[in-house]
Amino acid sequence: MKTIVITGGTGFIGRRLSDYLKNNYKIIHISQSGRAYKDIPCYKWDPNKKTVSEEGKKAIQNADVIINLSGANIAERRWDDQYKNIIIQSRVNSTSFLCELLNHNHLEKRPEVAILASAIGYYGNRNDEVLTESSLPGKGFLAETGIQWEQASIGLHPEIRKIQLRIGFVLDSVEGGFPKMILPIKLFVGAIPGSGKQYVSWIHIEDLLRVFEFFINNPNTKGIYNGTAPHPVRLEEILRKSAHYLNRPLILPNIPEFIIQLIMGEMAELVLSSQNVLPKRLLEDGFEFRYKTIDDALKQLLVE
Repeated sequence: MKTIVITGGTGFIGRRLSDYLKNNYKIIHISQSGRAYKDIPCYKWDPNKKTVSEEGKKAIQNADVIINLSGANIAERRWDDQYKNIIIQSRVNSTSFLCELLNHNHLEKRPEVAILASAIGYYGNRNDEVLTESSLPGKGFLAETGIQWEQASIGLHPEIRKIQLRIGFVLDSVEGGFPKMILPIKLFVGAIPGSGKQYVSWIHIEDLLRVFEFFINNPNTKGIYNGTAPHPVRLEEILRKSAHYLNRPLILPNIPEFIIQLIMGEMAELVLSSQNVLPKRLLEDGFEFRYKTIDDALKQLLVE
């Protein structure tokens, strides 16, 4: 049985991924809190201070698979200068410290693969432009965060197969941004932010979990991948179809962009930016999505 070490394993995706993989793999978590999730061993580290417990260091260096999901929640609070620095440094420092531990000269073995999370925020606000893994980075805070995040792993030991996974908007019925998105609709006060024409590159949580396992079991996969479904949609379509499946009206006028910016500040980028991202490499490598269209995903999340 392969051992998988997940840094940031106690977060939303980490917990879901652990539940998905634990029957077929040995799972170990490394986190700053050190608090265990269910019966999964959890060891403490502090990437900002470059400290890790001895058990955690051994776990990282003896793992078959490393999955790095560490990083502060970008939607935790308003983006003042202090929190923007926390968002960037939590990603950069955890990635660079992890690579440092994996690059140690005296290791007898190294992990087969390191799957390092990134985000499609790397592409910035690109309106209707079709984006693939070869597209250049964009501008803005999230793009700059993505650039620095990915640069932090450039020096990873070449013997380790590296996957850089740019994750899109994850659709889950309980956690993440989607329940917050549809809550106003459930309360009969749903409205479309901005024009509603901004593209959302989404992925169903179940497909995202399967993507991680796909990388673990396919040794020919390597490099940058977009973790998004093959059919991005405009925000207006997600909200209108969610209202339909929830049997709720969506009759309030659109919320003007300046109101959203007034309320959210720079964080409005999360709602107003448009990214039409395709999972070109996943499709080329033979990954089969279970939820290819937004209707497939919303029916499972809101109806079944």
